[in-house]
Amino acid sequence: KLITSSKKFKVESEGKSRRLVVEQVEKKDAGEYTCEAAGQKLTFKVIVTEREDVFANQEKVQKEVKAVLTESATLSCEVAQAKTEVRWYKDGKLITSSKKFKV
Repeated sequence: KLITSSKKFKVESEGKSRRLVVEQVEKKDAGEYTCEAAGQKLTFKVIVTEREDVFANQEKVQKEVKAVLTESATLSCEVAQAKTEVRWYKDGKLITSSKKFKV
């Protein structure tokens, strides 16, 4: 099936380089992709796997934080991918930045 540029697929050309970028990969994107030029073909096999650990250094995280009354308490973690968005919750309720909480 011929692929053209769309929100899902970016067909890029830069100098001698030709790229197909598959955005927001899903399970259904797995399969065989073929690049065709001047009657010749190059075939790629895409295998989609689950993401590895989202958090980096999980075992080193200070999971118990002692806070002194009226002072600030800081909870921090490191993610494996810079683009990863995190949400913070207290007792199951989503926290947003405010005078009380700095996210």
